[in-house]
Amino acid sequence: SYRSEYSCTNNQGEYEYLLLGFQILSSTDVRHVEAFRDSLLVVKHVFSTYQCFDCSLNEYLDKYLDTIATFDDFTIQHVSRDENTLANDLAQQASGFR
Repeated sequence: SYRSEYSCTNNQGEYEYLLLGFQILSSTDVRHVEAFRDSLLVVKHVFSTYQCFDCSLNEYLDKYLDTIATFDDFTIQHVSRDENTLANDLAQQASGFR
C-alpha cells in the first residue's frame, strides 16, 4: 500500500484506490486500460493540466504515471459524481459511511 501511517486526505484516497486497481491489473495480462474517475483533480494531474504542488500527492502521481506507462494503451476520463451515483453508493457502503 502507498498510504502512510497517518490518515490520508480525500485526494490521497483517490490516488490510493486507483493505484490499488492498477496493482491488480498489472498482475494480470491486461494491456489496455480505460479508467473513469470522479476526481477531477486526479484526471487534471494526469493530463498535466493542473500542476501538483503537494509533496505527498506528487509521490502518488509519480507512482501513478510509472504504473500507467506499463500498459500498452491507457485512457482516463472524468465522470462527475452526479453521473456516477452507483459507484459512489458502493464506495460509501464499502467505507461504512452513512
